[in-house]
Amino acid sequence: MAKRKIIRLVCRPMDWEKDRTDKGSMCAKEIRKAIESMSPFKLKPIGVLVEEGFDPNVNVPSEDLDYEVLYEGKRIAVIDPTCSNYTFEESMIMPVNYYKGEIIKRLDVPAFMVYSMEKEKRPLADRCMWIHGKDVIKCKPEWRYLGGKDQHNYMTNKPDWHRGLQSLIKELLKIRIIFGA
Repeated sequence: MAKRKIIRLVCRPMDWEKDRTDKGSMCAKEIRKAIESMSPFKLKPIGVLVEEGFDPNVNVPSEDLDYEVLYEGKRIAVIDPTCSNYTFEESMIMPVNYYKGEIIKRLDVPAFMVYSMEKEKRPLADRCMWIHGKDVIKCKPEWRYLGGKDQHNYMTNKPDWHRGLQSLIKELLKIRIIFGA
């Protein structure tokens, strides 16, 4: 029997990305708290250090997205929040990292990517944009130089994105029924 070679899909953040990683953790916590305050759902951190920020001693990249969505203790979805340094209108592309798409492909529950468009002058719940994981992985992945480094991303279609945490919560409520929660 041939040995299988395991290939890591993502490396941990580099030291020069510390501030970005820390800001991403703060953003993730804000989005988690907003969703929990607006809905019957609890978001449980499952991603490596999603709420702790940069840790130079942690070498293991996450093999999960950031949060599992729980309804009455039952996992119904996963959510991966991110901050974006753009407004939705001015962003030419809405990339989702390739390794996240590979995680989405193996999930047994729906996945959602949630981006807080930090330059928009709106409350958090209104400046968040989200896309269903199935709409991410139907897109073409490609390499581009973004954010100071080459990145392999799914280049998602902007019309597939939805505005607002309230619309995301409506989608999660539909899923809750489908999953019998």
